[in-house]
Amino acid sequence: MRLPPRDLKNHQTFQKNVQKAVKAGLPKEEALKAMTIIPAKFLGVSSFLGSLEPGKIANIILTSGEIFDEKTRVERVFVDGISFEIKKPPKGEKPTKVNIAGKWSATVSSPMGELETILEIEQDGNEISGSISSNMGKWEIREGILSGNELALSISATIMGETMDLAFSGTAEKDSIEGTIAVQEWSMELKATRIPDGEF
Repeated sequence: MRLPPRDLKNHQTFQKNVQKAVKAGLPKEEALKAMTIIPAKFLGVSSFLGSLEPGKIANIILTSGEIFDEKTRVERVFVDGISFEIKKPPKGEKPTKVNIAGKWSATVSSPMGELETILEIEQDGNEISGSISSNMGKWEIREGILSGNELALSISATIMGETMDLAFSGTAEKDSIEGTIAVQEWSMELKATRIPDGEF
């Protein structure tokens, strides 16, 4: 078994459905394998991702409790050994220093190669939304917060037929965005530059 399934229509129900499956009798160990080891093998990256072993990339999720408990939340993510706190800043906690609305040319780098993308960003105060388009399709920026220069995005993406939730954490300047996209047991680096109005 591999999670999430190909026919998943609503990614927002994924975690709840896994919790239901565990309650219905699916062993927690098997559910965890289906979210880590098995997808890594499916994507051909099991030699350096999917499990905690010497020589593999240190991608770890730290939660507030049992990962399949309904009240548990992700508190910190370690991407290649670098710690990222998963904390949504209260609206207006820090004044927004930049306006990042518009179109951006971005390169997403991963162990599997580089992906050229176009970001279309909408901004309403601290709140960010939009999309990321490439030859892999169009990913939705479901939710985002810009606090000062710190940018956090929740992205829904379909990769090789799999619907996944991605988390971006980085910084934004007037004409540049840089950071890391984390998903399950692997990560990607994103660097973007603003496309001047009228050039795209």
